[in-house]
Amino acid sequence: MVTACIKNLTLLQKDDEFISLLRECGELGAEIIGDKDLDRALLGSWMCGRMCEKTPEPQCSDCGYQFFVDSAWNQRHLTHWWCSDCEETTSPVCAHCEEVVEWVQRGITGKISA
Repeated sequence: MVTACIKNLTLLQKDDEFISLLRECGELGAEIIGDKDLDRALLGSWMCGRMCEKTPEPQCSDCGYQFFVDSAWNQRHLTHWWCSDCEETTSPVCAHCEEVVEWVQRGITGKISA
């Protein structure tokens, strides 16, 4: 539930019922704010060719090596990633369905004032 809230936080912050729920359930609000991936989840998410029931987890298409979160984050905008396990460049695929995984950037709105 926390992961779903984080990924949709920009929409949920406009939902009065969600705000009321957070007021009543302080634990939920604390878990959302304290989540280690809050900043990353606000910026985008992984998507694969199929709609997996699980969150897509990028892995090497050649050897199956699962990329660490930091490695995946650093290479998220690249179409080919370096796999340190097989020492080749590869297209990342979903560990669950083996379809190509892509990073979908969320739009950040707001004006920057000088």
